Amino acid sequence: MDLIVVLNALEQLEATLAVVYAHFSQALRSNPAASELFRRLSEDESSHRQTVRYQQRLVRRNPKRLAEIEVDLGVVQRLLSRASALLETKYITVDAALNFAIEVEYEAAEYHLKNALSQTNPSMAKLLRALGAADEEHLGLLREFVSKGIE
Repeated sequence: MDLIVVLNALEQLEATLAVVYAHFSQALRSNPAASELFRRLSEDESSHRQTVRYQQRLVRRNPKRLAEIEVDLGVVQRLLSRASALLETKYITVDAALNFAIEVEYEAAEYHLKNALSQTNPSMAKLLRALGAADEEHLGLLREFVSKGIE
């Protein structure tokens, strides 16, 4: 698969997660702690999108970086489908939002890290490791919130 196709999919995933987390933040306004958690996650995902967009620009400027890579984008498509369904949900509970976020961040972290290991392009591996580390940080925030007890 073409590297730019993979980057486009990652950008779409980061952008969609930013929107979903912002949706959760608004939907959970009655729980200030949960609302703030999802606001922060939304901002982080927007930042991750900018990181991916920067990498896209670098790849487009240097055609030698347009390598073929082995990646299954099925996990991205599944996450995007679930996210779209949640955006259409009028009522979301803290528990449901947390469960989705933990599952998504786990899958996203695993996805980024697994693919980073298989990359032959060192700059792409570095990007994917950074995104994987950010997903791990999100998992830590979510687990910490859960350990404090869901209100």
